Amino acid sequence: EKWKCVILVDEYDKPLSDNVFTGEAEGMRNVIRCFFEVIRAMAECLRFVFITGVTRYAKVSIFSSMNNLFDISMDESYSSMFGYTQKELEANFADMIEAGLARTSLSKNDYLDRFKVKYDGYRFAIDSEKVYNPVSVGMFFAKGGKDFDSFWADTGGNAKLVVDAAKRANFNIVADLKCPVTKSLVSSYDIIEMTGSDISPDLVNSLLYQSGYLTMGESLPGGQAFKLVFPNECDSWNIRQRSLRDRFRPQGAFLSHGLL
Repeated sequence: EKWKCVILVDEYDKPLSDNVFTGEAEGMRNVIRCFFEVIRAMAECLRFVFITGVTRYAKVSIFSSMNNLFDISMDESYSSMFGYTQKELEANFADMIEAGLARTSLSKNDYLDRFKVKYDGYRFAIDSEKVYNPVSVGMFFAKGGKDFDSFWADTGGNAKLVVDAAKRANFNIVADLKCPVTKSLVSSYDIIEMTGSDISPDLVNSLLYQSGYLTMGESLPGGQAFKLVFPNECDSWNIRQRSLRDRFRPQGAFLSHGLL
């Protein structure tokens, strides 16, 4: 018991996401399933296994042999674990905020308001507290704390997969984001759903949510459904910049928070 191992698997989904439309997705899925079967067979030697990824593929697809998984992706108890709350930001980055503020002509309130518009807004459980993107926060202060640039686009987002799926679904961001969604709709799906020619707008919504381009908006009456919205200004801009504009909005439509 004293010497049991902990296994961390990061980006488990990358081999699948990179090959969804190459014809090799099924083979990749089988390899990954075998990998997790080996881990399952070692259960008595393990303290726990922690698995992360961008895209959530259905458990029956890859994790069929691991029937004791606990998915915390949309669990309220863990909703602020992987981002900074407003209180955490101001308490732990106080010196950096003051140093950055001294390099601008903004008041402290304006500085923090601008920071919120650019990097805050991620929500991982219905009506939970919003959190800041930790990558953007770290890079912002590492670069002097004065230029409110978009940093996250260079480190994540699964953009190619989202673009390819949007093309196949003829996705329209004005029309297809108006309808409320539920947790089950944006939670997970089997990779085989994506390899066919008929991809639904709901699947693209799931990809946008899971990849961080969209997040949970306020819940609707009843508390089980919610709208998908852009977390912040950077994510809205990233979609336009990364060749998604022509696929995600009709001619003449302007992509902004106002549409959502």
